[in-house]
Amino acid sequence: MSPPTNVRVPKLSLARTWAVLATLGRHLWPKGETGLRCRVVVALVLLVLAKVVNVYVPILYKHAVDALGGTAAQAVAVPVALILAYGVARVLAQALGEIRRVLRPGARLHAFEGDHGSVLAWPDDPAIDRLVSAVSRHQCLQGGDPYIGRRLAAILSESGFQHVAVEPCLAYADATRPDWIDAFTKATFIDMMKAQREAVLERDLISDLEWRDGIEALGRTTASDGTFCYTFFRATADR
Repeated sequence: MSPPTNVRVPKLSLARTWAVLATLGRHLWPKGETGLRCRVVVALVLLVLAKVVNVYVPILYKHAVDALGGTAAQAVAVPVALILAYGVARVLAQALGEIRRVLRPGARLHAFEGDHGSVLAWPDDPAIDRLVSAVSRHQCLQGGDPYIGRRLAAILSESGFQHVAVEPCLAYADATRPDWIDAFTKATFIDMMKAQREAVLERDLISDLEWRDGIEALGRTTASDGTFCYTFFRATADR
């Protein structure tokens, strides 16, 4: 089996990066959740405003100190006004932070995790299983959990969350869905596998030939007769 021509760590272009975000964003920005979307937008706006106010606070303080060197009347009126503005800005920054904390979806947890054990592909080549298993073992050795998606319900329930709900979200690509082939199969999953090459080889979790065979097998799933399917899990829970 001939090796792939490109085994270097992939570099995503800006266009492909946006394509990946747009594809996965369909799951991260769920339809029908108008209240959630509004809270997120308002929280982001308040976050920006709070940062702007925080940045301007020391500028107000500087102007107050500089004004102390002016005329007698100015030396009293201007610093007092600026110090009051300084105080208002500090209070406003804290208030915006608190409002953001209340408005953000903090009372409800939203989690979105994948599961490397959910990979289904055609052609069904064992080389894909060996590659994904090697990367998964490496992630486990790094302290991660490549199978956390299937365990979300148990993890959240054991952590004391209430009203736990988990639903699968399929990322599926075939020739009738070229956007998914480009944005997910190629630019997300295959490139993620390529990026782990040095780590899995260094740990001797897979041979170089096996790794190359796995990448080549994944590439064949993007052909006109190929398919690739991966399952994410979206969970919600109340504190």
